[in-house]
Amino acid sequence: MSITINTTYVPNPNTERGKPTRLTSTPSGEEIVYGAGNAVIVRSIKDPMQIDAFYGHRAPVQVARYCPSGYYCASADAHGRVLIWSTGTKNEKITKLEKPSLSGGVNDLSWSDDSKRVLVVGEGKDKKAEVFNWDTGTSLGDISGHTAQLLAGTIRPCRPYRVVTAGEDKLVNFYKGPPFKYDHSVREHQKFVNSIEYASDGSVFVTGGGDKTILLYDGTEGTVKGKFSEEGGHKLSVFSLAFSKDNKQLFSCSADKTMKLWDVETMKCVSTFQNAEKPELLDTPMGCTWTSIGPVVVTLRGDLLHVDTSSPTEGINFPAARIRAQTKGIQQFEVLEETSPVRFITCGYDSQIIQYTRDKGTMEGSSSNFHNGPISSIAATQERIVSLQIDGTTIVSENKPTRTFVEAEAKAAPIAGPQLVNKFTLPNPRGTCILSGGAHSIVAGLKVLVAVELEKGTPVCQAATTYDVTAIAASRKGDVIAVGSTDQHVHFWKFDKAAKTLVEFAKSKGRYGGSITAVAVSADSQTFAAARDRNLCVGPIPASGDDDGSKLNEDRLLHTSRITSLAFSLEDAPTTLISVGLDCQAVLWDMSDSEKFNKITGIHTPQGVTDVKYVDAKTFATTGTDGFLRVWNIE
Repeated sequence: MSITINTTYVPNPNTERGKPTRLTSTPSGEEIVYGAGNAVIVRSIKDPMQIDAFYGHRAPVQVARYCPSGYYCASADAHGRVLIWSTGTKNEKITKLEKPSLSGGVNDLSWSDDSKRVLVVGEGKDKKAEVFNWDTGTSLGDISGHTAQLLAGTIRPCRPYRVVTAGEDKLVNFYKGPPFKYDHSVREHQKFVNSIEYASDGSVFVTGGGDKTILLYDGTEGTVKGKFSEEGGHKLSVFSLAFSKDNKQLFSCSADKTMKLWDVETMKCVSTFQNAEKPELLDTPMGCTWTSIGPVVVTLRGDLLHVDTSSPTEGINFPAARIRAQTKGIQQFEVLEETSPVRFITCGYDSQIIQYTRDKGTMEGSSSNFHNGPISSIAATQERIVSLQIDGTTIVSENKPTRTFVEAEAKAAPIAGPQLVNKFTLPNPRGTCILSGGAHSIVAGLKVLVAVELEKGTPVCQAATTYDVTAIAASRKGDVIAVGSTDQHVHFWKFDKAAKTLVEFAKSKGRYGGSITAVAVSADSQTFAAARDRNLCVGPIPASGDDDGSKLNEDRLLHTSRITSLAFSLEDAPTTLISVGLDCQAVLWDMSDSEKFNKITGIHTPQGVTDVKYVDAKTFATTGTDGFLRVWNIE
């Protein structure tokens, strides 16, 4: 058996409230480039499922830009490291240069038009900016004169070269070179300067800041030419700016939750855009770039918006298309294989629940407004979603997306949002699972199991345990519930639907001491698997509790770190078992022979795989702390 990648669903950009997000595009304008966790994502704007990624960073990526030639990309992270890597080969990225540039995070970077010089700006003790050769890392001047963290910087895209930097000291500094030396400062802004953008011909550049203003400068001498009109302008901080390809229009994003299109010649607002009729805080646009189809924007929630500026109108306009996805690590997911096409429902640290449609790649938000903190566990049917927040908030909601997000050339039409069915609190949640038939779910707390009727979302019974629950799973077709615990046992329960009672009928003990970290039950309720740290045990489910310390008939050890999730194949008598863990491995085990296995390594780096589930007989899916959802083929 071999394992090959089928489909990858990537996360949306990293965002942070009050700080601009650097969203860039390739020289052709056909792809957008952004940081997502420790990865750099290169994504087609016309087909969001066409992606490329670079995984060389060991800290969150804050900015990434292609060089004008398109052969290399420079990316920088929160630890001040800059990596320059080749873009030509999809499966293999060659790092040309790795440079520890600043002692703090890098907030912005820029290339010269000949693709030979790189400017980085950010936070540091000894220096806050640097220009260096792209291949040797040799410094090309002294970018000094600032007294606070820099938020933006750019190199003039034609000769004679100029460098412009700005940040939290309210200064816009101008440098001539190379080698670059300080020329003068402009003190027109009254608050932080968040963005600098040069026109592609180098004739002018603009700056936007926390004082709500956008200024226009001469591109060669760095003198102020004018101020964009306050009439129809932004009411709060300007986060990001982008010139159109012909330099006749400017696009801006602001903390007032609006995006505006400006005429550069008259410096007046042409049109205003919002993400929603009544935008929330999470709808705030944080960054933008101008692509071949117009501006693409990222919001604080992480939504990617395509804004159609071809026919601007008066009043408020709305995006032409949206893509929503997880922006942080995914904790758990559910597969709805009965639907056509198959759908994946994920939850994670960003308090969102996202639905992905297999093959088509359509991404939808679902019940995302019901949680205000990280979601630790999820279970779903075609009608209901049960989700557990780490603070114990348990939500039962309709399985209905809040909006439909489609291809970039189509419109995104709002539809009726999901309704909250019920909400209750269960201290110290440990997990949830759907019982056979889809009418009930089991929600586990630290020392309690609760049966929930999904139609009404109400608990119908509960049972206390004498042990601390650590993991829970249920069979697909039977009625067996496996509960892992700290007492080194796997406990087996059944739910009596008629009597509405939960009863423990057996337990089993493995060969290794320690708490159970993951459990799984076969579809026919005859076999279970349990993980104790990195040890995996497989055995039959006891018929009763008479054999209190029954041993398991298999033990398998291949992982080097804690196992986080297990999944049996979908047959009644399973032929394979998959285990995943914090060691970034997925191991496919042959149930007939523990010596037969296949594994893939280095997936969902750097902190490991969080969940695994079979999609069909020849396909399984995994999620991880990197925010990716990957679908794999078994051949």
